[in-house]
Amino acid sequence: MKCKKLALRVLSTAAVLSIVSSIAAPAFADVYDLTKGDISVGFKNNQQTVTQKDGDGNYVSDDKGAINDRPDNDVVITTKDAKTSEVKTADNTVKIDAAKDSEANVTLRDTSIDVSGKEKAAISISGDGKVNLELDGKNTVISGDGHAGIEKGAPGTLTIKDEKNDDGTQKTEDKNDTGHLTANGGEGGAGIGGSKDKAHTRGVSITGGEVTANGGEGGAGIGGGKNGSLIN
Repeated sequence: MKCKKLALRVLSTAAVLSIVSSIAAPAFADVYDLTKGDISVGFKNNQQTVTQKDGDGNYVSDDKGAINDRPDNDVVITTKDAKTSEVKTADNTVKIDAAKDSEANVTLRDTSIDVSGKEKAAISISGDGKVNLELDGKNTVISGDGHAGIEKGAPGTLTIKDEKNDDGTQKTEDKNDTGHLTANGGEGGAGIGGSKDKAHTRGVSITGGEVTANGGEGGAGIGGGKNGSLIN
């Protein structure tokens, strides 16, 4: 099996962190457990929303009720058990659809996804808008044959970043954690980028964190799926 592997490490300077901290006040965000069902992030009436359904197609509920088009400007996804701190592996998926002129904000925080047996993408990006994917803690995604680890075929942009500590707090000179991501594509899929059938991708950038992207057979680490390319 032939595959391409690309590992990147991007570190922000203390000066940049100081500026970011001064202009971006921390905001509370709900944390969604991916082991309970598939998660979809989209927009309704110009508001970012999140929906989660279990394997039977029912809406997942928490202490706020059913998670169905719930307004949430910063969706945090995890598979870490809140009681035991064990990071479990989910066979559910994440879909992010950023409509034109919208900006989706999603955080992976200690998330492990393996859908290698389902012929699906662990994380799929769609829409003409912007998607910001924050990395907190250690995150691993594995997709099924024909799909990229993080799949993006839409004309919008995807920015993978690491602007917060692993616990979601703002970085400082005294505390500056590095978020990690390993993205594995299935046969014909990129690690991050195009699938086997929709090989080309565009608008992918990485501004922070440690990112390792492994393409499946014929797929790039970051870029196109089999016989495809990255267009930026």
